[in-house]
Amino acid sequence: MTVVGMLTIDEDICQRCYQCVETCPEGALEGPEDGGPPTMPSVEACMLCQACRCVCPASAIEVELGVGVAE
Repeated sequence: MTVVGMLTIDEDICQRCYQCVETCPEGALEGPEDGGPPTMPSVEACMLCQACRCVCPASAIEVELGVGVAE
């Protein structure tokens, strides 16, 4: 399981479709060349908008809601 700030990607159920990478409005997620799950090189780039979570067909992404996070 990959935890990035308040964003969690469950590597076991991630289908590596990279729809989250394509959808992220900030370009915060990247699809690694080795075919692994998406990564986030810069945590500060993520605005926790949940776009990635909404498009994930496997529901592999969780976003912890809190102060300053879009609902």
